[in-house]
Amino acid sequence: MTHYSTLFDKNYLTRGLALWETLQQHTSDFRLHILCLDNFTYTYLCRRQLDNVELTPLSALEDYYKELLTCKNNRNTVEYYFTLSPCFPLFLLEKHGQNLPYICSLDADLYFYDDPQVILKNFNNHSILITSHSFSPHLGKGWFTTGIFNVSFQAFRNDETGLACLRYWKTQCVQWCYNYYDVLHNRFADQKYLESFPELYGDKLLVINSPTANVALWNVNQYKLTFKNGRVYSNDKPLVYYHFSNVKILDNTLAQTGFYWAQTNLQSVLLNDIYLPYIHRIKLLNKLIFNKLGDPLSITNSGKRFAGLRLAMRERGLLFTFDNLKFATHINFAWLHDMYDKYKQWTTKREYTAVNNAKQYEYEK
Repeated sequence: MTHYSTLFDKNYLTRGLALWETLQQHTSDFRLHILCLDNFTYTYLCRRQLDNVELTPLSALEDYYKELLTCKNNRNTVEYYFTLSPCFPLFLLEKHGQNLPYICSLDADLYFYDDPQVILKNFNNHSILITSHSFSPHLGKGWFTTGIFNVSFQAFRNDETGLACLRYWKTQCVQWCYNYYDVLHNRFADQKYLESFPELYGDKLLVINSPTANVALWNVNQYKLTFKNGRVYSNDKPLVYYHFSNVKILDNTLAQTGFYWAQTNLQSVLLNDIYLPYIHRIKLLNKLIFNKLGDPLSITNSGKRFAGLRLAMRERGLLFTFDNLKFATHINFAWLHDMYDKYKQWTTKREYTAVNNAKQYEYEK
């Protein structure tokens, strides 16, 4: 049996369920350990009683590692979640002992198109597995400040090296795990620490760098995507999983994608055979759980919603999805945002000039 772990709160609950569904679809002999980061998630999943799932409330982890409560008070929510990346797999290995030979840690926004064993079969002679970002060559150096490796698919064996690695990484994250690049110490969140692993663990470490694993907006430009016989291929090999980082569902047709960050080439297969089915599934899960198609964090207040749409326009991030037509398109609305900004600058300048003229008039009187 293969043991996987993931963690998420209410806002990523639908992503976690989609992840579980694809594991159910592509592999039979597995156990998914879920760290529930809030009471809503734990209560909902307890009620669902999903097959091949073991739930852990956040309080159990915090009781086991008391130092986490200090971390919880000195960093924001996202940074605290980053801090937990090494803690939960270590907790599981220590709790289950040799009954759990290794743990594979997954981001909740991964989506499998094939059995993860395609990747893990190469892990037999190693103690640690980590995944490369595999950045597309055109990306600037700024991307590398987040780390050469991506904390999204890792594995740790329950042996001396695997446990030592997790304990060291946990110590580092507990000490410092913030969502910005620390130039002085060359660290970023939970990710930059992984760059020391090759030197520390040598041939005990396996690095995944493949066109079929951890395909994402920051590396997909260098891969040729095709769709045939109901399957997605990357460089003519079956895609194992895609990482849907930065996807936010705004409403029935609009989603924010993050394509603007990486200047992603919007291949038809990427939009219509990867993003469209995933977004469609997330919307249905949102409807089932929250009775709305948009994400729990999507803005409902009309004024704030307009501001959110403007942000998406500025960042060239709007994806239009039409589920019934099985069609998606990405439109660059940056020009509209730029026009709005120029209008605001013009009106602000007029107001400033009017105020100054009034002050000058009063002075001359």
